[in-house]
Amino acid sequence: MTPAEWVPILKDALTAAAAVTGATVAVVGLKTWKRQLRGNAEYDVARRLLRASYKLRVSTTSLRRPMMWVEEMAAALRETGRAADDLKGSRRAVYEVRMKAVLEAGTELEVAELEGEVLWGKDFKRSLEPLRQCMLRLSVAVSEFLRYGDMPELAESEKAVMHEYEQVVYDRGRPNEPDAFAKQLNDAIRQVEAFIRPKLRL
Repeated sequence: MTPAEWVPILKDALTAAAAVTGATVAVVGLKTWKRQLRGNAEYDVARRLLRASYKLRVSTTSLRRPMMWVEEMAAALRETGRAADDLKGSRRAVYEVRMKAVLEAGTELEVAELEGEVLWGKDFKRSLEPLRQCMLRLSVAVSEFLRYGDMPELAESEKAVMHEYEQVVYDRGRPNEPDAFAKQLNDAIRQVEAFIRPKLRL
């Protein structure tokens, strides 16, 4: 073959090679892009889940604070629409306001939880179960604590039940020595962290 005859063959071969290379690069690029999209989605959901878990811990710690300042009581009475001189209702008003912050953090967690379940399935749901149980226990304890607190007089058996609820509602721990409920809450959040933190590595 003469050089003139080789030119079209060589040109066709180079065109075919370029097409194959282009297709390969496109497929590899698409796979990388999909991996990056999933990684970004996981990172975003993981970050929101951890933030909501920490907000839940902060609002729960605030709710369990035994001390109530006069300013907090007055603000809570205004926020809940009670009379400014309703001293009897001031404790309930404070707990309602404090519980509202807990419920808002819980709602934020639930929204992120739905997205987490889509990404990670049942293992993720299991990692959240202890935290869910803590929140259920706290919600029941506050509700019953306030109900018993509104009663004019308690029988001895009712006082014993009230005391059990107080163990959850009131933080009895010291700065470096959390009480039983705080330990349960911290352990529950650690389980969430153990599942979520690896997802924060892009």
